[in-house]
Amino acid sequence: MSQPVVVNREGPQLKMNFVTGPRTGERLSLPYPEQGISTILLGRSRECPIWIDSADVSRRHAEIFAGQHGQLLIHDLGSINGTLVNGQIAQLTAPLPLHPGDHIKLGLTEILFEGVTGVPAPRPNPTPIVTTRPTASLSDDIFIYIFLRNGQRYLFSGEEATIGRGQANDIVIDSNSMSRQHARLARTPNGVYISDLGSTNKTFVNGVQADAPIMLHDGDILRFGDVEADFKIENQRLSAVFRADDLNIPELEDGTKFDKTFLGDMTFREITQNSPDDIRRSIEEGETNLAVNLIVVGRNQRQSSAALPEGTALYRPEIARPAVPQARLGAEVARLEGVWYNEGSGRASTLLLKDVRIGLRQGELVALVGPSGSGKSELVEIMGGFLAADRGTVSILGYQIPTHESWRGKKRLNLEEERDHVRWRSRNIGYMNSDLNQLNPRLTILEQITTAIELAGTVVDPRRRNEIAMERLFLVGLTDPEIPRLKPSDLNRREKQLVALARALANDPPILLGDEPIGNLPSDAANYVFKLLQQFVASGKTVLMVTHDAYWARNATRQIEILDGEIVGSLS
Repeated sequence: MSQPVVVNREGPQLKMNFVTGPRTGERLSLPYPEQGISTILLGRSRECPIWIDSADVSRRHAEIFAGQHGQLLIHDLGSINGTLVNGQIAQLTAPLPLHPGDHIKLGLTEILFEGVTGVPAPRPNPTPIVTTRPTASLSDDIFIYIFLRNGQRYLFSGEEATIGRGQANDIVIDSNSMSRQHARLARTPNGVYISDLGSTNKTFVNGVQADAPIMLHDGDILRFGDVEADFKIENQRLSAVFRADDLNIPELEDGTKFDKTFLGDMTFREITQNSPDDIRRSIEEGETNLAVNLIVVGRNQRQSSAALPEGTALYRPEIARPAVPQARLGAEVARLEGVWYNEGSGRASTLLLKDVRIGLRQGELVALVGPSGSGKSELVEIMGGFLAADRGTVSILGYQIPTHESWRGKKRLNLEEERDHVRWRSRNIGYMNSDLNQLNPRLTILEQITTAIELAGTVVDPRRRNEIAMERLFLVGLTDPEIPRLKPSDLNRREKQLVALARALANDPPILLGDEPIGNLPSDAANYVFKLLQQFVASGKTVLMVTHDAYWARNATRQIEILDGEIVGSLS
């Protein structure tokens, strides 16, 4: 039996005991969730405090939270196999209370809730101006708003509202990056949840993909495609008044202050995000809503919005989002400008990349995400020098990769025939993909790597090439002395992918490109490969990784989203 895992010994603790499943016999001690502040997630994703590494458990399976009176509740988050408490189903909109001795079942895993040590401290009543991050409950004194970054705002007053490009939605946002029906808001007795409706570019909350319903809190940042919005909870309707001496509003340049001044139809957000001159002008002209369009949405007061307008006076990029400290990165190592690529010719021609513009810096682990057929693989092959773009600029480490437009020697450029280019590529670019047949079936594992070293032309001595190849195999964890003399057919999936990674690192390249490098691996092997990629980034390399998995994308330094051959967003 393993030792108890204690997360935090301060304050009330929830005691959990795994009865069945992969963690049988383990005990957990977790902080009591604070009402409206924190919750406890259960699922297969490693971000969950109660992590269950089992295929029958969804990534975000269930959630434990404190109700309005501090009562402990649990509900399902739209999992495949459901959540049971003593055999009773816990639904998203119908949570079940938890009592000592209750048995929680998620798939084939059963957890005994042993009880709580200590007494949860009562939460103070909320103040008129929200300084914490409450959840939106069904309380009558709570008003829920969505603020688009262009100044348009929506009052969510019903029980459900859909968001999308189609005119049948409650909130219509006319953006090409949004699906016709993109996401749904649902108001429950415990709060407001947002869920994706199978959209192409997905729905994000604070940069986390909503691959299951996510409870929203005051101040959350929503993103639908390339459209960003703020989720805001107000204790009073927008027509309520605030006194200026209750707020921290700077004085005007002439020394005028807003002492005892009432600011009418303005929210706390509007007051704090507009200059004092804007506020005074708004009061003098009677434009207390600062030209912001308010639309009521919801099933009970359904009113579709207009198309997304141009930016209004309220939208100021410098205050639209707080500055986030960026990690220390090195110099730019790759840049693509105005890259276009067509596959085929004539009637069979298909445009796969349209005016692509991206850049990579040293020390980045970048995830390239997008649906199938969006041009991800072609983009990676162009950056790696395997495929020539039709036109544009492809600069990698200061080297200009030729394009069909720039190539004057032939009608059609074949980069594989250019010896100098292939040698440069072998020295500077490492490449791997998810194809389990990417290795040469006729070569031994050692020869897979020594051939790549020989192609770069940097090491002449065959004995030294063998030494380097063995070092690369050990680097990726292939320490079995039998492996170097085996053929790819003698290896399992994990070993094949690690050999492909060792071959990509054969010449110690500064840039590593992966087209779904962990796509065909089981979770333990995928996690191992991803950790290796993170280690390479920490050593100063740059990694660009194509992935469909939201978990790996969220753990990258940055995400670049591509749709129908166009870059539609980038998220740090």
